[in-house]
Amino acid sequence: MPFDYLEFAEDELERDTPAARINCVGHLKRAIECELDTLFGVLHLSKYAPNLPKKLEFIAAIGIVSPRSLTKLNKMRNRMEHEYAIPEFQELDIYFDLASSFIHTLEGYIFMLYGYSEMFWRHASGDDAVAFRVALRKDPARVIFYLTEGAACTELSFDATTPSEYCEGLKVYFLMCRATALVSSGYVLSKLQDKPLYLSGMSRPADL
Repeated sequence: MPFDYLEFAEDELERDTPAARINCVGHLKRAIECELDTLFGVLHLSKYAPNLPKKLEFIAAIGIVSPRSLTKLNKMRNRMEHEYAIPEFQELDIYFDLASSFIHTLEGYIFMLYGYSEMFWRHASGDDAVAFRVALRKDPARVIFYLTEGAACTELSFDATTPSEYCEGLKVYFLMCRATALVSSGYVLSKLQDKPLYLSGMSRPADL
């Protein structure tokens, strides 16, 4: 598991010998790639991102990790993995912190995927019942949004065969995950409309 590799890397850092530093780089590489493979396995996206650059490009597109953070991580990773010089301890220590933060971030998203594979909100008022549902599906991997107003149902689907659209759908999905407990409906609307949030006291979607 990714956290096992982090532990191995930390053990090597504490030894701080030339061989240990080189081993530390290898463990951090495995930790990062293992966490990415876990995320893509959960999303059923492995065939759409067959290599590390594609995986990193994808998680930047869905907003899991900022491009700036990925650039820092990549520069450090390339310097550590593609140069034959023994890494300096200080640089290796920074690389460890970057890799650890990266893995913890992805882990949080993986838990969201397990906890909220389907979400449902409903507001009932006489004949004006409105329901909104978000669901993740596989084969092909896709995100589906359903809006039911009375007898009418509108469905909007984003699937991985169109990567750019799927990334947008997944970004909204993760936003809705947060809306179940952490953020207000005003915050959700401000993000969907790409507007600054000036609203206060808004209820969460679950309370609507």
